[in-house]
Amino acid sequence: MASHYCQYGKEVDGFVSGSQPPEYSRAYRVRTQYTLAEGEEAHNHDGGGEGHHHDDETSAAEVIRSEALIVGEDAAPALSSENGLTAAANGLQFELSAAETVNVGVPVTLTVTVTGSNGAPFEGLEPLMEAYGHLVGFSESASSMIHAHPTRAHQHGANSRGGPELQFDVMFDEAGPDRLFLLTTANGEEASGPFTINVNN
Repeated sequence: MASHYCQYGKEVDGFVSGSQPPEYSRAYRVRTQYTLAEGEEAHNHDGGGEGHHHDDETSAAEVIRSEALIVGEDAAPALSSENGLTAAANGLQFELSAAETVNVGVPVTLTVTVTGSNGAPFEGLEPLMEAYGHLVGFSESASSMIHAHPTRAHQHGANSRGGPELQFDVMFDEAGPDRLFLLTTANGEEASGPFTINVNN
C-alpha cells in the first residue's frame, strides 16, 4: 500500500509530511491518500471517511479524511484574498503560474518554475515517492484537497533528475483562496514551497 500523509491546520498555514510533528498549536485534519493492494479490503479507523472496495480501474485511489487532530486552541490566520505565487525553500525559488483562469470545477494546468540561488533554471530535483514534485492543496474551509503529480514524462530511477518546470493538471471544488504546497527534494533535503491561489466561481 503506497501512502502519502499530510496535516492541515484550518485556514492552512503549515504543511508537514511523513512523521514530522505539527508545527502549530491548533486543530488539524489528517488525510491519507493510498492505493489498495490487490485483494485488500478498504476500511477506516476513525469514522471520518468512507472506506470502500476498489473493484474498477477508475477508483484506484481514495482520500480518507480523519477526525480532527487537536494539538492546541490557537486560531490559524485567515488566508489572504491576494494570490501568493512565489515561494522559497532550501535555497530554491518557486514560481507558480496558471495556463488559464482558475475556476471551480474546470480543469487547469498549473506550472511551477524552479530556479536556484543564482537565479538559473534548476534541473536537480530528485525523485520523491516516485515523482519530482507533489502539489498538495487545501481549500479555506478544509472540506476539499488536491494532490497532483507532474504530468510530463520523465526518467525514472534514484539517479534521475528533474526541473526546471513541473506541470500539474488539477481541478478545484471550492471557490475562494486555496493554500498549495509543492513538496520536492534537492541535494538530499526536502523543500516545501507554499502558495496561495484564488479560485473563481
